[in-house]
Amino acid sequence: MPYDAFSEGVELGGLRTTYEINILVCYVLKSVGTAFTKQQLCDVLQQDGLVNYFELTNSINELVKLEQIKPEKNANGEEAYRVTELGAKACGVIERTVSASVRDKAVKAAMRLMARENRERMNKVDITQVKDGCIVTMRMLDVGSDLMELKLFMPDKLQADLVKRQFLNDPQLLYKGVLSLLLRDLDDFSGLEPSEEEPLY
Repeated sequence: MPYDAFSEGVELGGLRTTYEINILVCYVLKSVGTAFTKQQLCDVLQQDGLVNYFELTNSINELVKLEQIKPEKNANGEEAYRVTELGAKACGVIERTVSASVRDKAVKAAMRLMARENRERMNKVDITQVKDGCIVTMRMLDVGSDLMELKLFMPDKLQADLVKRQFLNDPQLLYKGVLSLLLRDLDDFSGLEPSEEEPLY
């Protein structure tokens, strides 16, 4: 199939035809089973250099016109796109059109994005710069009152960002550790281990 798409920013093995990009967008939306905003699709499909940004935005507009994806408002009031029945049927040719490695990378990136956004809905981190450094405020949310709110002073933004990433990667570990120390449950504290899940940050 001749290349007909801009390839700036596209890594080796990425997509270089409009048709392939259209199919991959529908496939990702079908795989995750939810609506994604344009920014979310860009984050997912550009993460590993799978598509060119401008080609992707053009593809989204074209798929809307073809009624293979449809716009709707998500919970945040943002415009998001969901695959239609027509778009889902178009995914039937993806095995002949898009390589397995590209498909796997795209779906993995989409699932990772969803996991990160879910993590950030339930765990909030704010970094406030002060005269002599930064204050990192970490919160674990619950249905009612917050489970935990912890503030730490860090001497610079670099270390503050590191604390933020470490907390978001495994908020339960910090919560259990703080609780064990405060309740003087040292046996439980000594047995704490980081999550075996792949870090999200």
